[in-house]
Amino acid sequence: MKNFKFIFCAVICILLILFSTDAANAARSGYDIFINSIFPSLLPFFVFSGIMQKSSAHNSGTYATLFMSVISGAPCAARMLKNQQLDIEHRTRLCAALNTISPMFTISVFAQNILKNPICAAPIILAQFLSVFIMLIPLRKTVLAKKETCGGLSLPSAIGDAMNSMLSLCGTVIICLVGINVLEATTLPQIITSSAEKLLGIKHHGILNTLLKGILEVTNGCISIGELKETAQLPLRTCIAFGTFFVTFGGISVLIQSSVFIKLIKLKYIFYKLIQSIIAAVTAYLTAPLFFYKTADVFNTVSGERLAENATSMGTVFAVSMLAIGLIFLLGAA
Repeated sequence: MKNFKFIFCAVICILLILFSTDAANAARSGYDIFINSIFPSLLPFFVFSGIMQKSSAHNSGTYATLFMSVISGAPCAARMLKNQQLDIEHRTRLCAALNTISPMFTISVFAQNILKNPICAAPIILAQFLSVFIMLIPLRKTVLAKKETCGGLSLPSAIGDAMNSMLSLCGTVIICLVGINVLEATTLPQIITSSAEKLLGIKHHGILNTLLKGILEVTNGCISIGELKETAQLPLRTCIAFGTFFVTFGGISVLIQSSVFIKLIKLKYIFYKLIQSIIAAVTAYLTAPLFFYKTADVFNTVSGERLAENATSMGTVFAVSMLAIGLIFLLGAA
């Protein structure tokens, strides 16, 4: 394992030298994403959730903790669970269930800026919350243990603690984006995904590359979905489904960010997240027409052609989601 880590890091260093311009641009892009999107949305939650964790009221607030984790967005769940007395199995499953991207990102970034339609956020958020509820059902008897200490935390201390956590997240986001962009600069992912699309007969060019981007880092995946929509390669309903998959899964980047705060069983975390993401994507695909009834002809008599089209699109969403599972576990085996 130590030799593998050494060889892996040596290869990365060589790639950073060969593609130094791409790496520098990716680092700047990662910093911009952190400062403009992640920092303003997560810092207030980090501060007040930290105060809440230290307060005596938090000891009886299991549901409040779960709710706060969901609305705060990943990786707030990991941070809020780090001082809880849970075994690693329950901690992994709880973190996986709660680690979804913040509704703030879904509304302001993905729906409004990328898809150019704020209504798209409604089926995505609905599907996210439903998937969280479903994944928490087997854990309904899990009780968050009382903290060992219940001393109060002042606002300045909470801000200082939150800033330390945000600094770790900043480094994680930058490193992840640098790695992804340097890998893309080698054109290896594009070659693999294009060959796989031809082999599998996938008509939508670039969909596997988009899937790979979303699995690695949610923002890049969502931007790629917007590009497919602009080129009319994917209809809006399918874009919503894939966007739901990405914001529910969160990307490997979120897993790395969560590992900053707590120890997780990584393959189990990925397995549970993939199941949850498929549930959310299918739910969003099925419910999306309900939010567009004034602009879409969804309540008219359904023709055989429309049924075939919906079945094909649904099959594409499910099949590509299953490809994600295969890809993740092949990477894990490697």
